Amino acid sequence: NLIHDNRKFAGCTYYYLRKVTKMKDSTHEELAFEYANEGLEALYDRKLNKAALSLQAALNLFKEIGNVEEYAKNLNRIGVVYATIGNEAMAMDFFLEGLECAIANELHHISVLFYNNIGSRYMELNEYEKAIAYFDKAEKELAYEDMETRERYASWFLITKLNLMVSYKYLKQYDKAESYLNELEPYANQEINKEYYFTFLISKYWLYWLIGKREEVYEKLDEIVEGALNDESASDYEMDMRDVCGLLKEMGEFEKWQQIIWSFDAYTKEQGTIHAQLALTEMWMDYYKAINDMPKYIHLCVDHAELYQKQKVITDKEQAAAIDMKIELREKEVARRKAEKKSNTDSLTDLGNRYMLEYDIRRLIKDGLQDKKSIAVGILDVDCFKEHNDTYGHLLGDDSLRKIAEVLKDETKKEGSAYRFGGDEFVILLQDVTVNRVEEIAAAIKMRIFELHIENKNSTVGSELTISQGFSVFIPDEECGMGALLEKADQALYKAKESGKNGYVVC
Repeated sequence: NLIHDNRKFAGCTYYYLRKVTKMKDSTHEELAFEYANEGLEALYDRKLNKAALSLQAALNLFKEIGNVEEYAKNLNRIGVVYATIGNEAMAMDFFLEGLECAIANELHHISVLFYNNIGSRYMELNEYEKAIAYFDKAEKELAYEDMETRERYASWFLITKLNLMVSYKYLKQYDKAESYLNELEPYANQEINKEYYFTFLISKYWLYWLIGKREEVYEKLDEIVEGALNDESASDYEMDMRDVCGLLKEMGEFEKWQQIIWSFDAYTKEQGTIHAQLALTEMWMDYYKAINDMPKYIHLCVDHAELYQKQKVITDKEQAAAIDMKIELREKEVARRKAEKKSNTDSLTDLGNRYMLEYDIRRLIKDGLQDKKSIAVGILDVDCFKEHNDTYGHLLGDDSLRKIAEVLKDETKKEGSAYRFGGDEFVILLQDVTVNRVEEIAAAIKMRIFELHIENKNSTVGSELTISQGFSVFIPDEECGMGALLEKADQALYKAKESGKNGYVVC
């Protein structure tokens, strides 16, 4: 039950993502959701290395495309993976980075996840006051107006209040714990009848026992025991079993207590982990000490020491595996970036290719519609390039295209990008620029190419290589598409050619 080691809120941190159909030319966003889905499936199957790799790939892509909400969600998920394998330091790195991202972008529905998960880390360490500080922050996030309209609000409310109730119970501040219990009651039946029902039940009646409502606990004793025996699907099974054993011990219900431990024994055999075996051994140790069976207690102490040594070996291996995982993630990311750059880049000029052009145009149109930012699209054509190739050969022709590409890349890097459209044609995309600024860029390109002094003695324009440029500047509307944008720029290029070439037209 590794995933449930992350205390009560971990069960609420996973979101179902939309199913994405893989297409031949998948966008970065579609690919990011595919990686995220793969990561979640691996996490549910306890394949933690695969989960971390897939979620990290999704994280990188969501960061590239600027989807901060999904970026923050995946930081949370990776944090849960690292917490599950016992690497608390790495888990906290992801939780804290994600929290910072959520706060900066006012993602209150995600901040509540991080506050609860960070608080849960402290609760696991019995640092209840520190835990409460984070659960209080989660509670404040729930107060924002739009939160109650969200589908998962009731679950977030329940887990936050339950964490606060349990923390105050451990601090023996029973009045505060009871006040949170009273807040939880209206949500109990509608929201926790499955995954969180027994966690709520045992927390409630443990508190009742501690504040003197013992008759009510005895009345519910059979329900508590039955719930414990059928609690394996709960969000925090092991912690629940420890709590019910503690309550039955206090009540002196030794037969029922033993029954619960035997139930956990069956669960431990099914899990087959040293972690679960240690927990089981500790339960039996507590039981036999309570009934004063010292020979069995001493025998279990020896077993516990041996299990602890085995656990240490496993922990060391997990720490090494965590390091391996981090290195593997980095190597895979470097390889992915190289492959992506290769698929998006023109091999001759190192400019973006047509695939990258199509992707960036869609992105610019989306930004322009949302923020009302202007877009400038330019088509550039090298004048009399056929004559240049025929006279000096294709090798020198390729070298000339590379030199021109360097000029375009350099002159557009502040406001946009340049792409090779095919042959001796280039496209320029600029964002949030005025007509005057586009004219400045076009003039600079013309001058820089003149300064290259690339010989083209058979040109009809002049003795050196020149370029014609056509630009269109506008704010996109709903009807805007790639074809329409290029057509407007192409019309401007036609005017530049008609005017004698080696010039530019901006409209």
